[in-house]
Amino acid sequence: GPFHAAAISSDGRLFTWGDGAFGKLGHGDHASCDSPRQVSALADHWVVSVSCGWWHSAAAAAPRCSRLGHSRQASTDMLDGTLGNSTSDPGAREQRTSGRVSGILPGRSSYRTMRSSSMGHNRVAPLPSEMGGWLFTWGGDFTWQQRGKRDHHEGCLGLGDLSGRLVPTMVKGEDDIKQVACGLNFTVALTGNGEVLQMGSTGAENSREHNAMWEGARVPVLVSGQMATHFAECVAAGMSHVAVVATQRGK
Repeated sequence: GPFHAAAISSDGRLFTWGDGAFGKLGHGDHASCDSPRQVSALADHWVVSVSCGWWHSAAAAAPRCSRLGHSRQASTDMLDGTLGNSTSDPGAREQRTSGRVSGILPGRSSYRTMRSSSMGHNRVAPLPSEMGGWLFTWGGDFTWQQRGKRDHHEGCLGLGDLSGRLVPTMVKGEDDIKQVACGLNFTVALTGNGEVLQMGSTGAENSREHNAMWEGARVPVLVSGQMATHFAECVAAGMSHVAVVATQRGK
């Protein structure tokens, strides 16, 4: 984001740092951090995607005890070279993990490529396409109000109100999210079946609520129109716009 940053470690832990105003770091307060600090509220989850907006943040994460967590650990072990090796010597494992993860390719199935200094070649471990997580949002905790409404919020957290959150809070009903993207006062999320959800000030037709559409959808609303006939592969958001990479369904 323009004022803060977030990173996911190789073992699925989430770290944030930078300007902590509005609670957007997720550490339970408005304090800033000058170095990465783990988001303890998601310590029991494997984070698969994170995005930083202007006033808030969002992430997709699944419990480590779930099938996702076990699958992720298996993929990590595959990258480490621990699968198929009977040794339990920590020193041997450290030697095997001397490589570095070089990238993640977005899409229906993801792959991590690691160059191993000891093996001298690339090894690719697939991360199954069914991996998704619950949607969590936080931030938007403004200390002032304008005309009786919280300024800049617009329902961007998707939690059904205009209140901020100081720690990651799960958005009910959304448990298969693969990617998130945050803008100025909105959030979009990519689901496992290639649909895109929007919340906040996106101009969404908002039949699920009684407030006017220009006030922002306070709960996730499905992006319709031409997206209904396409499978979304990847989403990205700018300050006031969204872009989606998609393929036509049935082809």
